[in-house]
Amino acid sequence: MIEIPAIEGVSYPATTVEIAAECGDSEVSLPDGTERVGDVYERVGVTTCADAEEARDVFAMAVGEAAIGRKGYSDREPPVPGAEREPLSL
Repeated sequence: MIEIPAIEGVSYPATTVEIAAECGDSEVSLPDGTERVGDVYERVGVTTCADAEEARDVFAMAVGEAAIGRKGYSDREPPVPGAEREPLSL
């Protein structure tokens, strides 16, 4: 789960525009970098969040590739038919 401390202090229900205005300059640490809260919520458009949990869900749907970690990694075998990849050993 992505930790977004800044959104806990928002008065809900709140729109993504309101959340971005209130805590948009806050940065969230991700596996491969950071991202501004406001940048993520701007991608979503206007959506109303009932509480901080819903705001986190919306954030998680819109966050960039820095949140992925190992892009293209899957622990499932075999790979999708037609996909080219070598098995990774952990």
